[in-house]
Formats: sequence, structure tokens, C-alpha cells
Amino acid sequence: MSRTSSGWRQCGPSRRASAWALVSCALLAGAPWWRLAQADEPAPVPVTFTIEPEGADVWLDAAALGRAPLMPQPVPPGRHVLVARMPSFEEGRLEFDVPAAGPVPPVVLRLVPAQSQVTVTANISGGMLLVDGHPVGPLPLAQPLRLPPGTHFFRAVAAGYEPAEARQTVGPGAVTAVVLELRPAGQQPWWLAGNSRPPPAAPFASEEPAPESAVPGPRNVALGLTLLKEHGFGGLLRLRVNHVALDLAGGALPVFIMAPDFRAALSAHASGSLVLFFSGDQRPTQHGLRLAGAYDQVLGPGGGAGWVGEWCWPHFVFALGAGLQIYPLFDDYARKYFDLGSEVDMGFGVVQPYLGLNLFWYAL
Repeated sequence: MSRTSSGWRQCGPSRRASAWALVSCALLAGAPWWRLAQADEPAPVPVTFTIEPEGADVWLDAAALGRAPLMPQPVPPGRHVLVARMPSFEEGRLEFDVPAAGPVPPVVLRLVPAQSQVTVTANISGGMLLVDGHPVGPLPLAQPLRLPPGTHFFRAVAAGYEPAEARQTVGPGAVTAVVLELRPAGQQPWWLAGNSRPPPAAPFASEEPAPESAVPGPRNVALGLTLLKEHGFGGLLRLRVNHVALDLAGGALPVFIMAPDFRAALSAHASGSLVLFFSGDQRPTQHGLRLAGAYDQVLGPGGGAGWVGEWCWPHFVFALGAGLQIYPLFDDYARKYFDLGSEVDMGFGVVQPYLGLNLFWYAL
């Protein structure tokens, strides 16, 4: 349409054809440039991602890809950043390049377990801390230690004090506290010295030595009561030096004779046990391995092995043991006339489940 002095009038077909011709020429002129720009963009390349361990959340250039394991992903050529996160593991980050041509090797990202924070404190200042045999620094530490997951051995040493040791197992990303208590050289633990409470952190140093009678002697000899098998009692003597203790027990227990008439009698029983403790000094709770030899009037000689756990008080120790005893010389006469009770006749001998209850009193 065009405007005249008298108003609007309709355009003819020749004008509309000219307009469409101009638009078509413009599109045809721009088409090669559009195709050229499209041809310049590189095609994405399939890339295989291997994330260890599986289950980690994965991002590529800040775009979430999902949770490992992943299917091959189309990635445009160029430099990219791969990030993986998983609880109890350190964040994994890897930069890699994708070439415009040629195959792309698998991209492998392995996460490492998160380090644990361990706070170590001691009852004195100025001591040296060693972790797994390596010096770390003087106590107190300025900040918590960062250690890999696993079992670690802590040791504190200081002049004039007995070394303090502790073994602690830490998990990935855990926050753990370890307390080391050093005591003056030659001083016994408070639970063996008979004190009602532990000594102060900074003990008073007297210029005059304490009288000899006031210094408690070593607790190497103990007397006690023991449970013989499952229904008898006897006396017990313990001799201990550092990690090793020798327990000598003896007594009598009732047995039941089945023939020719049923009656009860007493049978002598004696045993000697060698206990190998995991700790060198006596602590409130201690554990060890028990190797025993025994002689029973009915069953004959035998031996066995088991576990021992002990709980200590100022003057008493309660011990609980469990294991197996074997009596290989059990004869046919005893099989015929005696009630075995909890023992099991295996043909080659008698196997007895061992449950020991001991109560010690430190006499010397």
C-alpha cells in the first residue's frame, strides 16, 4: 500500500514481487556464512570416566553428571575439570584435555580416604610426642593432628617421667581425642598404690626424699581363689614380672561315680597357667593369652589355651578366662564309671570347655 494526497491505495503485484526478491537475495547471501560458522564448531567426543570408589557424585565443568559408574559422556574438545565427591573421602579434582581428533583415553579419578583429626593432650607440658615412631613436636600441640585412617601408636616422653603410650584406631574423617598421662619415674599407678584418686598433674617435688616405708613395693605376688572346672574351688598363687604371669592353682572338686553304685566323691585337681599380657604394667583393664597345663585325678594330665581379661582395683584383681582344655589320656575305666559332666569324649581324649573365674589379693 502507498499513500497519496487523497488517501491510501493498494500496491500492485509487481511491487510485492520485488520485495520478496530482495528478502530471498539477503538470505542466500547470508547462508554460506552461517554454514561456515556451524562448520567451525568442533563435534563432541565420547569420553569414558572411571571413578574409584563407585558411588561418588561427579561434576564436569560445574555441570552434574550423576553418580559413578557413568556411561561414556560426549565432551567437546578443549580443557575440562572433573570433580568427584563422596562422604569420608577427600574431594577429587582432575584437569584433562580432549583433542579435536583421535580417540580419547579413559579419564581415571581415584578418591583417597579423608584424613582424621586427632587431638593429643598430656598432663604435663614440654614433653615430646611421637606418632608411629616419628617425632611430631612438643606438647601441648598447637593444633590437632591430621592422620590417615587406621591404627596409630602415640607415645609421650619427658625428662623425669615414665613414657606414656596409647594405641588408637581412627576412621576416615573422624575426630578423636587421645589423652596421655605421664607419671614421675619410679612412681606406681594410682590404682596400684592404693590412692583414692589419681595424683595431680604437677606433683609437688619435695627436697627431702620420702622414707623407704612410704614407697609402695612392686605388686609381683598375689594370692587368690579360683574356680576349678565348673563346680569346684581352689587356692591360687600368682607370680608376675612385666608381661608374664605364672598362676599356680590347686584344690578338690566333687565328681560322680556311676557304678557299681551312684555316689559322690572328691577329685584332686592342679594346674599351672602361663599368662602373656599385652601390656607390661598393670592397668585398670588388661588382656592376655593363657597357656595352661593341668592334672586331674579322673581325667589325667592335659593342657589348653584361651583368653584372659582382668579388672584391677587398688588391692584386688578380678580375672575372667575362657578357652579349651584337652585330656588325651582319659582311659576306658574312667569312661565307664565316671560322669563326664560338661566334658566331651572325642575318642582320642576328653575336650573340656574352660571357664575360669579368679579373684586375686596382692599380699606382697
